[in-house]
Amino acid sequence: TSTAQAQTVKEGEWEYTNTMKIAGMPDMPAMPALPPGMKLPGGMSMSGGPGGMTMTLKQCITNSDLRPKMKDEGKYKCEMTKEKREGNRFEWAMHCTGKNTDFTSQGAGSYSADRMSSDMSSKGTMDGHPADMSMKTTGQYLGACPPQK
Repeated sequence: TSTAQAQTVKEGEWEYTNTMKIAGMPDMPAMPALPPGMKLPGGMSMSGGPGGMTMTLKQCITNSDLRPKMKDEGKYKCEMTKEKREGNRFEWAMHCTGKNTDFTSQGAGSYSADRMSSDMSSKGTMDGHPADMSMKTTGQYLGACPPQK
């Protein structure tokens, strides 16, 4: 494999599954169905159980921006303190603040052909509550990004 091929990630729509565990929190019970008429944003689903809380979302990725974004990331003011990419591997760290919020997150991951995986940890205070959590993300390539509406 040439260096150029190793550094290229398939641009397009990816589906990511995030499994979050919070230190000191007991296993989550199975999540009930949403009330009739209520639904999550497009391309997103959530469930809970013994492995932690799992959320699935779809997102378009480019070679210049490989890190999957969380839907509520804009809720806080976050500053990237580290962004590193070597071939198909990437690392990041960020510091986020907001109302009753001050936490740091760091993670690393890699892409290979039509799959990806990453691990992230966060510590600090989120919305006034102590936070010590980890998140495992796996992803798979779906195809070209859908047209913007």
